[in-house]
Amino acid sequence: MPSLTALLLSFSTLSALVLGLTRSVESSTLTIHHRLLSPSAPAPFVPRLEVQLKDLTLVQSVQDLSSGHPLGPVDLGRDIYYQVAIQRAGQPETDWSITSVKACHLLPSTGRKETFELSVPFSGGDETSIQLSYSLSGISRDGSCPPVTPGSVVSSTSPTDGFETNVQVVKAGSPTPLILASPVKLDAATGQAEVPPVEKTLIQKYWIYAVIPLAVLLLMPETEAERAAAAKK
Repeated sequence: MPSLTALLLSFSTLSALVLGLTRSVESSTLTIHHRLLSPSAPAPFVPRLEVQLKDLTLVQSVQDLSSGHPLGPVDLGRDIYYQVAIQRAGQPETDWSITSVKACHLLPSTGRKETFELSVPFSGGDETSIQLSYSLSGISRDGSCPPVTPGSVVSSTSPTDGFETNVQVVKAGSPTPLILASPVKLDAATGQAEVPPVEKTLIQKYWIYAVIPLAVLLLMPETEAERAAAAKK
């Protein structure tokens, strides 16, 4: 029968495996903050969304927090930016992943979409390795602002009221390794690049293997049958 020590070791090992499997599918809760930032009037971040991720690969749920944290009406005719940031576990605000768009692009229109993209390293990682990117549909390629009527303002609750909100997780690819060309060899005598030898054809490479059997056939002595056939002629 196994000893008490062996049983205890087996139990501890099994417990560690169970805990490891449980942790690998734990949910992570991230908070996305936002603000309308004016160079002349810096504003603090306030909560916008609460996102639950499963194993950093799947969005389980998204809760809108903006109703309890209004930003206040802002004149879109000024030089103002709409910023979003992701609060990651154990990190101060100075280390948050922040991105922004010009506030003039928040003018409401039909069918507008906003996308929060959570980028997780391809090789894996934890919450602190997640990066945030943000995009709005309907923005011109050069990023220029649409015509803004003087006095136009955005919602006092959320600048993107009426927008369709999408949150997705993507795997960030590893950088493509550089393939360097072979260094050029220089002739020690002339200092110029060596000319590579001309590639030989198949005949030039293997002609000897065709000549040897032919030579053997030509040098073989005549048989009795061949002598008799030659004599009849």
